[in-house]
Amino acid sequence: MGKVNKCILWLVGLCLFLLPANDSQASESTNSGGTGAAFSVEAIYPENQRQGESGYYDLKVTPGSFQEIRARIKNYSNNPIEVFIKVTRGTTSDGGVISYKEFDKEKDSSMSVDVKELVQLKESTVKLEANESKDVIAEINIPTTPYEGQLLGGLHFSEKYQETEKDKEKAVINTFSYSLPIVITESDTKAENKLDLIKVEAGQRNFHNFIEAILQNQAPSIIHKMTIDGKVIDQKSNKVIYTRKEDAFQMAPHSTVKFGFDMKDTEMIPGKYEAVMKLTADEKTYELKKVFTISKGEAKKFNDESVYLQKENTNLVLWLAVGAAIILMIGLVVGTIIIQNRKKNKNRRKKKRKPNKVKQKRPSKKKKQNTKSDV
Repeated sequence: MGKVNKCILWLVGLCLFLLPANDSQASESTNSGGTGAAFSVEAIYPENQRQGESGYYDLKVTPGSFQEIRARIKNYSNNPIEVFIKVTRGTTSDGGVISYKEFDKEKDSSMSVDVKELVQLKESTVKLEANESKDVIAEINIPTTPYEGQLLGGLHFSEKYQETEKDKEKAVINTFSYSLPIVITESDTKAENKLDLIKVEAGQRNFHNFIEAILQNQAPSIIHKMTIDGKVIDQKSNKVIYTRKEDAFQMAPHSTVKFGFDMKDTEMIPGKYEAVMKLTADEKTYELKKVFTISKGEAKKFNDESVYLQKENTNLVLWLAVGAAIILMIGLVVGTIIIQNRKKNKNRRKKKRKPNKVKQKRPSKKKKQNTKSDV
């Protein structure tokens, strides 16, 4: 058995040497950097504020009116800082959260009044000395044509990043920003939300294959709670191939959200499909459907670009091949050793049995001779 143990240990060592090494490791470059939260922002509420000190501007206005809103920025650090300010639209992130920092998102096709055109900043950059406070002013010009529902936007504040010597060694730098939402209404009557499934298409998120169902809120109404029960059906087999449920989505007025079906790093297959979405948006229910097609070109493109899909398949084949080789090698070696040991044991037993058989035959012959003489 000593030889068997030595052979097994030798095989295990050989296999560990041949297996591919995992190159991913924690790096010090991922540590946080930046100056930290060096400033704060506080809303100064005007007289037409509806909800009191709610942390955002909730303004009731009249058509054709003009007003100013103010915010106070305070520098808590012992160094001078510079703060950038932007007017932003209220949008909906792909995670189903209302956002005020998606600067590159285009104006929604259903939007008739753009808050970015109504709200103008007197200054877009503010410099603050150590421990200094300053007020910033934004002017709002309300259209003369009456407007139904809610306009949603915000003021976004971000500190100008000042690189230090320590930060040069880091790959990820944390910076801090603040947003003050702005809700503008002309009446207490709330507009009903209006949802539509405007498009379904193949896509990717961080190199993972996805099917994107694009929902649009076409009304000037904030959706505070939306539940979604979605599924994708393969029209060829009439089988449900992907499902997803959410129960706490929000949506900004006149905005879109990509409701993604994660394909779990499986291969994208060309064909005809149907997305079915059952929704409840602030107690209003919808059932939306959309047929879509994934072309051969799209499937090939996304499959080729899906690095996780490629790596997982390659690793699976590699591990199966290595595992099979290990089992086969161990089986052959152990089997050979066992067979050799059995042969050796048989030979030893034969040698031991031969003298015993000779001794047993001699007494039996004597007994026979004695019997004959008696007769």
